[in-house]
Amino acid sequence: MKTKHFFLSLILFFFGLGTSLAQDSLSVYTVKIDSLQRLIDAHPNDAEEKVQLLNEYARQCFYNQEIKEGFIATKEAREISEKLNFDGGKIMYYLTLSAYHGNGDDNMFTYYQKKAQWLSNSMGNRLINYYVELEIPELKLDNDFEKLLTKFTSILEYFTTTEDKEIQANASTGISNCY
Repeated sequence: MKTKHFFLSLILFFFGLGTSLAQDSLSVYTVKIDSLQRLIDAHPNDAEEKVQLLNEYARQCFYNQEIKEGFIATKEAREISEKLNFDGGKIMYYLTLSAYHGNGDDNMFTYYQKKAQWLSNSMGNRLINYYVELEIPELKLDNDFEKLLTKFTSILEYFTTTEDKEIQANASTGISNCY
């Protein structure tokens, strides 16, 4: 239990440090990503805390325009949640996908927010603590649409090989936003 509190405190510390230093600086988020990666690597694969860390890592990757890495972490977190039958992980999964869409497709953002909210309110509100309001910084995408199209096409091709239809659908919105 003490290790759980230690890791959660460490995450909050890095989150606070990052937002206090510079909201728009990609380098700060890179430091947070590296720190989260070290925490993820230190966790056993069957831990709920790892699911939380993977979701936070994915959100930071999305902000830092490391979209593929973000989706890989999102997929891994979802798979661990399913293995553990961890409903809180499903809520985090929906919130992470919502964060991906947070500054783009408003309909998808709302869709995933509502799915997370509905699940957190079901089952006698026992999962309400997993539903957190995300602070989504303004995403600044590259203005080179050809470069973005190539990037999102590569991501979609990668997830086509995994046969993960939901991740494919989310990645394809990046392509549609290029037009």
